[in-house]
Amino acid sequence: MPNGLFVLSLASETPIYPLFIVRTGYRKYKIIAREPILPFRNAASR
Repeated sequence: MPNGLFVLSLASETPIYPLFIVRTGYRKYKIIAREPILPFRNAASR
């Protein structure tokens, strides 16, 4: 994943919601939602 996504999540203190849309046929799609990724800071990231 790009670093910018995590930097933005840390700056805004919001989780990242992985969401995927897969085409399964003509005008048919499957939406896959996963558990949110919660950002956290440690001593090394300051």
